[in-house]
Amino acid sequence: MHDNEKILIVDDDKDVLDSTADYLQAEGFQVDTFETIDETIEALNTNQYAAAVIDMDFPKEPEGGVRIVDHVKACKISTLPIIYTGKGNYANLKKIFKDIYDY
Repeated sequence: MHDNEKILIVDDDKDVLDSTADYLQAEGFQVDTFETIDETIEALNTNQYAAAVIDMDFPKEPEGGVRIVDHVKACKISTLPIIYTGKGNYANLKKIFKDIYDY
């Protein structure tokens, strides 16, 4: 079990967010979910997470995932960023590839 490991998930698609959270909770992780970039950054500043599962693109901010990863790096937050997307964009990936765990 992963009862002591907390994972943050951020996605603007509520169905994807909920299904990802359900799966990770069934695996024994504690999960916090967020639908906005600003909420996510606030949570990263105030909580400790083993990993952050981050959607790359948001309708209002196409490079939102990049901003979250940049924040983790700039603030030296120990959370492991994991990026996922349904709309792969090589230019975005190149910007952050060295700073993420998985894509």
